[in-house]
Amino acid sequence: MANNLRNEIDPDLEEIFERSEHEWLNQGDIHNILAKREDLPTSTVPIQFPEHGLFLFNIDEQLVLDTIQWDMTKSKVWHGQYSIRYKVNQCFLVAIDEGVSTTYERRAYKCEDRYGSYRLVHYRTYFMSENDSEDENSGDDTEDSYGENMGENETNDDSSDDDDSDESGGDDDSSDESGGDDDSDESGGDDDIEANGDALPLANGFC
Repeated sequence: MANNLRNEIDPDLEEIFERSEHEWLNQGDIHNILAKREDLPTSTVPIQFPEHGLFLFNIDEQLVLDTIQWDMTKSKVWHGQYSIRYKVNQCFLVAIDEGVSTTYERRAYKCEDRYGSYRLVHYRTYFMSENDSEDENSGDDTEDSYGENMGENETNDDSSDDDDSDESGGDDDSSDESGGDDDSDESGGDDDIEANGDALPLANGFC
């Protein structure tokens, strides 16, 4: 069963649940929700498109988060006493109007040092014009798409060449075969992006 946390009654988390409908959560929000993981229901089936909301998974019970084919994947991290790693997955939908893009996005969060096998997953659809800025990725980009073992890795593992590995042991998959420089955003880190590639099914888990 897919249990949307927005349907839960919890005075300590009510404001966060309401706010999650219109904006992405911050580092403190994630810690506050995961700290109450034992009191919240987990989802035991993959989420289906176009579901929206917040879902808690225990990957020891349910490894696959959804069955959606994502167009782009990025790895991010919030540093702190207990660092939070998360994946940003995007599916680009048909625009509702000229000059307005429609994006269905998933953000899957984990903090294994403190919360073990629990994952908090957030789904939203948002609309952007050319002058808007929806990107609220305040964490640093990482380069370990395969290094974090994102689900059924046996489906595609062409990224194990030594030439493409970074110091963390993950693989740098954001550069093309021409040897050009990786694209990076203003945070100064390197994006870890898979766009329209065979590796997309790997994004459906977050181990």
